[in-house]
Amino acid sequence: MNSPELIEDILERPYQIIDIFPAQVPREGADRYFRTERYFQEPQRLQRIYRKYAEILLRLNCFWPMRVSFDWGETWEEDPEPETFAEKVKNLPGNGHLRVLFLPQETLIDLDAPDTSVTVYAPDPALWEMLEKLAAAEGFFTWQLPEEE
Repeated sequence: MNSPELIEDILERPYQIIDIFPAQVPREGADRYFRTERYFQEPQRLQRIYRKYAEILLRLNCFWPMRVSFDWGETWEEDPEPETFAEKVKNLPGNGHLRVLFLPQETLIDLDAPDTSVTVYAPDPALWEMLEKLAAAEGFFTWQLPEEE
């Protein structure tokens, strides 16, 4: 069901990003990016960002079953209670990790604190379409790295 082999397989698949930035910042903007990222990683701002991610996932859970793990997949909870889940995500510790699995879509979503973006691995087309809408409604952007040539 949530086998480590399945997770490893999904992590090798293409991925998309949900972010506070509309695209990957070019190298020449790296210094400005890191200063700005530190600004958004300030605890109050980061909690606001994480609350929005939690609420996106809760709305997505209305359409598809969701399994969540806060310990890199050691333990999983299916369709968590909304208030508890949102509070746990909002207060993700500085070295915390949230992993969300949607089955049977085999879509995996990872949030590594203190990142301001989430990675969506192997997004199922219908799930991704809904996720893009929900992310945009919360003021986030979706993008992917250009394919390597």
